Amino acid sequence: MSDAIRSLSVDGVDPLWTTDGKVYYQTLTFPDTVTSIGDFAYYSGGKIKKIILGDNITSIGRNAFYYCNIVEEIVFSRNLKTIGHEAFRLCGRNTLTKVDLMNTSVTSIGQNAFRNCEVLTDLLLPNTLTSTVVGITGSFATCDKLKNVTLQEGILCDLDFSVSTQFATNDLVNMLNALGTVPSGETKTFTIGATNLEKLTDEQKLIATNKGWTLA
Repeated sequence: MSDAIRSLSVDGVDPLWTTDGKVYYQTLTFPDTVTSIGDFAYYSGGKIKKIILGDNITSIGRNAFYYCNIVEEIVFSRNLKTIGHEAFRLCGRNTLTKVDLMNTSVTSIGQNAFRNCEVLTDLLLPNTLTSTVVGITGSFATCDKLKNVTLQEGILCDLDFSVSTQFATNDLVNMLNALGTVPSGETKTFTIGATNLEKLTDEQKLIATNKGWTLA
């Protein structure tokens, strides 16, 4: 396989490798027959620029696309439910600016799933999401260029965007308005960090706290 190949459709989760152990295709398109991407399946796929996940893919394994470092675009499966630990770490490190999960069925995003996606500015998350990792190994750890986060109305999931201080006040308010009402007896925390909290008035903070959220 050579650099001349620009697109390749795969019919299974196992990649095609060259003799030097690297993936050489630029557009990786998965057909509807594929239902999952295995652990480390495309680890260090250094020539992949676009990933198109077929609509029957429900899970992406641990480190599946780790260090596919020039990826510019990912088209996610509508039926995607789980994204494993470090699945997209260092994926499009200096090229991937947008992750749109809004039209998926994602429920969980693993530890460091998008860590080191260093130019990621736009993130869209659905209200099907119930689990992300927060803190230093959070799902979006080190994504400090984030500035446009769109949450689907009614989302009920602990979230941590304290890594970035790029948010405008209106964007923070829009996120607070999208948060769902926390059921009685449950606790949910929306972490944005001290710098972002200072951008909000006490009245704006009440948007979240009146719905049972803890702001941090």
